[in-house]
Amino acid sequence: DHDHSTDHAGEEHIIDEGQTTVAWTAGFDEEAKRTLGGFHAGDKLVFTWDECCHNVVLMPDKAAMDACDFTNAQVLAGEDESGYSYSFPEGASAVYFSCSIGLHCQNGQVLAVAAHTGDDPHGSEDLHSGHEPEEDDHSEGDGHDHDHGGSGYGRKL
Repeated sequence: DHDHSTDHAGEEHIIDEGQTTVAWTAGFDEEAKRTLGGFHAGDKLVFTWDECCHNVVLMPDKAAMDACDFTNAQVLAGEDESGYSYSFPEGASAVYFSCSIGLHCQNGQVLAVAAHTGDDPHGSEDLHSGHEPEEDDHSEGDGHDHDHGGSGYGRKL
């Protein structure tokens, strides 16, 4: 098993309308790459990686993901299935993924994906805007009391 601490620097998730290509090993290097937000039912997540020895596991909840507890988890894609596509489910507020191989989960190969929230008139653009989310301090301003989302990077779920 090789050291993942420097292998994947600079890997980026690619966010397109209705589909996000997940750089599945990016979380090893950057905590911000472990969360995405703004998803709607049917939006696709495509998990990609360059070399062997990774899988995609759907975790039952955030606690299981955080603890790397695979007891009730479901393996969605095996080691040779880079390019696996997952559709964000109807009615879900968030879904959680990890890799169950070796210590990959403990070393940051996890992803929390949150649903779009609020009634933002921009629709799914919050997923595609590419900017950091604004601090949600409920200050007076534009008269709206909802989060405009941004890319979701760095948002605590």
